Amino acid sequence: MQVTLKLLGFHGFPDVENALANGALVLSLSDDATLEDLLQTLAANYGPIFQPKRFPTGIGFGRISVFVGDEFLEDPQTRLADKVDPDVEMTIALLRPLRGG
Repeated sequence: MQVTLKLLGFHGFPDVENALANGALVLSLSDDATLEDLLQTLAANYGPIFQPKRFPTGIGFGRISVFVGDEFLEDPQTRLADKVDPDVEMTIALLRPLRGG
């Protein structure tokens, strides 16, 4: 399966920026790949910023948000083949910590 990813918030990460073509990244994954598989593939190729770090409940990720169209994917075991469609954009957003009080 081939997925095209739009990446948001990854400015300042040279490995990621160099891989982007027209603001998107194209990956080939197995047909039974899960959301966790996607993030592990990205971590292996582009660095630990993509390393899946789960919230204590086991659902969702601490610093990465993944969307298919308007749907937020939070279960790491979500099968991408059930969600990804060539007409729907897949987006990964890096959430950076905020400071303030």
